[in-house]
Amino acid sequence: MANTSKLRALSSLTEDVFAAPSTSAIAQLVARDLPALIGAETVRLYLFNRSAKSLESVTYPGCAEPVAAHVDRPPEGIIAAAVRCFRQGSVVNIPRLRRDPAVNPDGKKGLPNAAVFVPLLLGKESLGVMEALSASRFGGFDNDDLAVLKTVSREIVAALEMQRHQALRDQLLKTEKLAANAQWLANATAEVRPRIERILNLLIEAPNQTPHPLLCEARDEALRAAEAVTRLASFAGMENQAACPPDANVDVNTLLAELLHFRKARWDALELRLQNRLSPEPAWVLGQRGQLEHALVDMVIHAERSAAAAPSKLLTLSSHRVGERVAVRISFPSTIAGTAADDSSLKVCQQIANRHGGEFELRSHEDGLAFELDLPLAKTADTQQTLYSDSGDSTPSRPLTLLLVESDSAARQQLVGLLAQRGHRVIPVAEEETPSLAQRMRFDGILWSVRSGGPKWSEYQQLLRERIPAFILVSGGYDAAFASSLAEGGGYLLARPVKEEDLDRVLDALLAKSAVRV
Repeated sequence: MANTSKLRALSSLTEDVFAAPSTSAIAQLVARDLPALIGAETVRLYLFNRSAKSLESVTYPGCAEPVAAHVDRPPEGIIAAAVRCFRQGSVVNIPRLRRDPAVNPDGKKGLPNAAVFVPLLLGKESLGVMEALSASRFGGFDNDDLAVLKTVSREIVAALEMQRHQALRDQLLKTEKLAANAQWLANATAEVRPRIERILNLLIEAPNQTPHPLLCEARDEALRAAEAVTRLASFAGMENQAACPPDANVDVNTLLAELLHFRKARWDALELRLQNRLSPEPAWVLGQRGQLEHALVDMVIHAERSAAAAPSKLLTLSSHRVGERVAVRISFPSTIAGTAADDSSLKVCQQIANRHGGEFELRSHEDGLAFELDLPLAKTADTQQTLYSDSGDSTPSRPLTLLLVESDSAARQQLVGLLAQRGHRVIPVAEEETPSLAQRMRFDGILWSVRSGGPKWSEYQQLLRERIPAFILVSGGYDAAFASSLAEGGGYLLARPVKEEDLDRVLDALLAKSAVRV
């Protein structure tokens, strides 16, 4: 190719590269036009994925299969030389590729004759590598070829920076729109929430001893609506200090269990498989529920995108205690969809983890990638000190959620009133409804009124033991021996009519038990 024609072609290529709208478009341009300028057969781009710490080939329609390698543990083959170039930050020119022991330790045939790797440098930072391969060269690429490659590499870096700045501007605009939407959502939720709560309270406090089935169904739907509104308020960032103070106790395992239930329909539609290895024991941390929920949702959404694009379609969620900390891990297959996760969202996850004294990382392993969130558990003493607010009143910082089985309307109204005064949530139900409701919601305990001719509470205690940790029997009299036998199984006994001091004693025990079950 004449020098004039070559310079013209080089100039046209660099202009096209700088104007390219995406990394895929850049990779396609250099793969199409650069080989003729330097006498190569193929040219490929690799970019560094900071989250996964891997060098990954840039794909485009019709390109070869994607290649990726961890920069600290590169495999054998041509990718090993690309990683070497990335780590050194300098050109690696290999005139005899088959003789390079790092690339081809066994000296097998099938590799191109020559290869050159040029780093994509932004100052001293390496953004990736450009690779050129030739099967016809014997002696490697000459200085003129290297000059062309370096010129193109500088334009690629400039184009990548231009795209990064454009992405930041787009992200800023997106953030502003999200903030406006969040404000609108907050206003709408503020109007809807009290109405739903009023409907729910009316249904719960209905004096009927045997509610009509339609009323029961309406109450269940109101419960679901209230939970959905609470979740929307959390995402909108509108939870106030009274509802969720910064030093409130948050059960990470319950958050994850609720999230699994919330995403189940989506996963069924994507045909995703789930391995649920969450610990059944609560893991209490001191933190902001809305922020922790935000981080967990981002992690799960990124993981499900990657799993949906993989043949196995497998997600694995696990949690376990390590000393005084809780470790949450979400594993998923490594795919292009997964490795292209939004860095800004993952940085938010990191910031949320840091605010809670924890750590967040995206790690690679033999089966793919995994998000790992590590948080400090609430210390027992500190947790007990924050069970009630500093104002000296009887409002707990972590309200209990209790089921109430009481057929007598007057007794039911008394218990509902006493528990509401203490800031706890109580849901009266008919005894046959308890198993269904216990499967859908998390409860700290169940108050069961024992009456002559009523249902056998012991059968339900065995049935619900794994779902509800505490059974509080309300009996017509107090029997010390019976109370002692109940206590051995984690139960409590109250005499009817219930005295406030006796109720407070049981509630204190439930709060203390929930605080130390980590």
